Amino acid sequence: MEELEQGLLMQPWAWLQLAENSLLAKAYISKQGYALLVSDLQQVWHEQVDTSVISQRAKVSQHLIRPLMGMSLALQCQVRDLATLLRMKDLEIQDYQESGATLSRDRLKTEPFEENSFLEQFMVEKLPEACSVGDGKPFVTNLQSLYMAVTRQEIQVGQKLRGTEDPQTSSSASSQGTDSQLLNQPEEPASSAPSLPVPEKEPTVTSGPMQRPQLLKVKRKKLRGLFS
Repeated sequence: MEELEQGLLMQPWAWLQLAENSLLAKAYISKQGYALLVSDLQQVWHEQVDTSVISQRAKVSQHLIRPLMGMSLALQCQVRDLATLLRMKDLEIQDYQESGATLSRDRLKTEPFEENSFLEQFMVEKLPEACSVGDGKPFVTNLQSLYMAVTRQEIQVGQKLRGTEDPQTSSSASSQGTDSQLLNQPEEPASSAPSLPVPEKEPTVTSGPMQRPQLLKVKRKKLRGLFS
């Protein structure tokens, strides 16, 4: 803000004539904002605004200026499409006539469509009435559907520009990433049969013949029992 103030101080004054009022004014504009000073030699009007305030004020264009521009372009495109359709209809009628078809009611007969003649006639006869804004009611009553369609399109375009991603797209992208991770893992050799855990061996008691030292001990005990 200090830069704006210093920049405004260095600007020369300019003399303006607005209706019956003579004004002295000077302004300074930079990337940080703008500063304006106006005086009618009785009062002084000073305004110093940064970029955040300018962006906030510019939001009016989102509600009116940009939609109106979009509506104008949409109506122009609609006129072109209708003109093309009329030319195709004229060719169709011409083909019927060349095939021997006749019009049963003369009051329905029309002249072939000439786009340039139509536009010139519209500018002279219909444009003054069409441009009569009045109290704004025709805009509200006749163009609301087109206004809503244009603003909806603006929102969708803004979301795409901000990189808004569709949830279905993100889920499919994540599944593709998972699949690619699985594909990148090294393959393990396939075995012909599932491997089962080997049970631990339990200690077994053998019932075979005694060893020789044990046999001798038994015989000695028996002999001692006979001579005792």
